[in-house]
Amino acid sequence: MINQTSIIARGLLVAALLPWLWADASGAWWNSRRSARETPPPPVPARSHQAPTSQPDRKQRRALPEENLSPAPAAAPETPAPFVAMEPGTASDSGFTTVTFDFSVPIREVARWGDLSTSEILAGNGLTYKRLRAGQVLKIPAVENGIPGEVMAGEMSREIWRGVRGARRIALTFDAGGENDAAEELVAVLKETETSASFFATGRFARRYPREMALLASAGPVYNHSDTHPDFTTISAEMIRDELQHAEDSVSSQTGQSTRPFFRPPFGERNRAVLETAADAGWKSVYWTLDSLDGYDETLKGEELARNVLEPRRTNGASADEFLDGAIVLMHVGNHETVKALPEIIGGLRERGFELVPLDTLLQP
Repeated sequence: MINQTSIIARGLLVAALLPWLWADASGAWWNSRRSARETPPPPVPARSHQAPTSQPDRKQRRALPEENLSPAPAAAPETPAPFVAMEPGTASDSGFTTVTFDFSVPIREVARWGDLSTSEILAGNGLTYKRLRAGQVLKIPAVENGIPGEVMAGEMSREIWRGVRGARRIALTFDAGGENDAAEELVAVLKETETSASFFATGRFARRYPREMALLASAGPVYNHSDTHPDFTTISAEMIRDELQHAEDSVSSQTGQSTRPFFRPPFGERNRAVLETAADAGWKSVYWTLDSLDGYDETLKGEELARNVLEPRRTNGASADEFLDGAIVLMHVGNHETVKALPEIIGGLRERGFELVPLDTLLQP
């Protein structure tokens, strides 16, 4: 009887205390949930922008078509480059001169030199501000006092990416740094179609294949592509100078002409130090506007290479013809598929009203 009474008493006590216990427990739970909601989550770790430590394959390191179409909004260049006159103080017969654009100087300053408005200088070069980028060669009216002296500093170290727009001219350029396969057939197509081209040859190519070197020179000017095709960003300034000079000696001995004033860095790899070292030695870098990809992917067939040129995929909103006006096209000596693509490329561009010219002509007003 006592045990039953005790059990009943304990039950009544628990029943009496249960609402208080529940309220306390639920309050603690609610407070913990509210705290969790009101406390901001820990910040997401910032995404690293550090470059990968391992270098990709060299073929993959070369820029794809229009890789640098628009100026990079984030990272500034190592050293801001000013405008540079292509032919300092010299006006052409057309009454115009040329400068290579760089974003460190506002376009309105270029317009002011020619006594024009910004819209006039852009329209006169077939451009909008959105489509303007560093490396674009601009034509401006020749002025009596010439381009400001401070702009002339470092002239040769400013890289060219595209020639003058508005004349529907294109420069086909061929790098000769590998084998001599199809070199004779390449030159034959150029001559049969009466097509002007320009070449960038290594000294090693000239020494190994003197006959082919002479053939290339008969089809257009030959410029410098280094001696042994190293990555210039990985070697010393002295080695860069030696590479360029040895190439100059070997190529000019076969062609009878200097490779100056232009060079193209092997693999397209360069930085400010490379450009300045080359400039001090007498060479100005010429990059490309459009890569046919014949050296990037050697499995591509001729029709695919032709399509890469005739139907560029990355045009920054411009039509294909607007994009191709003033373009420097990259191709290679030594690829049979390139030779197969050439007639279609040449014919297709001419049908659309383009003139194929040597590189130096493309850079003139």
